Amino acid sequence: MSHTGKIARLPHVIREQLNRRLLDGQPVKSILEWLNPLPEVQAILAQDFNGRPINHVNVSSWRHSGYQDWLAQRDALALTANLQEKIVSGDPLTCAQVNERLARLLAIQYAGSAQTFVACEPNRLTKWSRLRQLCANIARLRRIDLSADRLLLDRDRLALLANSNPFKLI
Repeated sequence: MSHTGKIARLPHVIREQLNRRLLDGQPVKSILEWLNPLPEVQAILAQDFNGRPINHVNVSSWRHSGYQDWLAQRDALALTANLQEKIVSGDPLTCAQVNERLARLLAIQYAGSAQTFVACEPNRLTKWSRLRQLCANIARLRRIDLSADRLLLDRDRLALLANSNPFKLI
């Protein structure tokens, strides 16, 4: 998602520090006292925003958009690192386990997107249209999960039948 507000135009390093402060639960007032005097921030505010400082509303908007994207990216990177660590350590991950973890991450992304749409979309019809799209995607994801579960149950049932049947299946 592309963001265009005051905070989105700040250098990556400053946005990263801001996101970490939000993650740590630092109060907005404290964040603004740190952020607004920075020379890089002052230059961008003077150039693009007539010198108007970043305020509570800007941080709140960022918290519901860019910060959420940052959290999702952070979670995705952590998941990737975790999967790589397991592969390097020799822990055999099945395709189903990888898919399950990725599906869980995707479900979290959908939840965050839905929350953002509800909070930020002023047009009621657009809001419901987007939520219906998300709902359809989530339903598809759940059907895939249920199909995978059904396959596992069928495999286990066949294994039980094969073990209890004197004329084992070949």
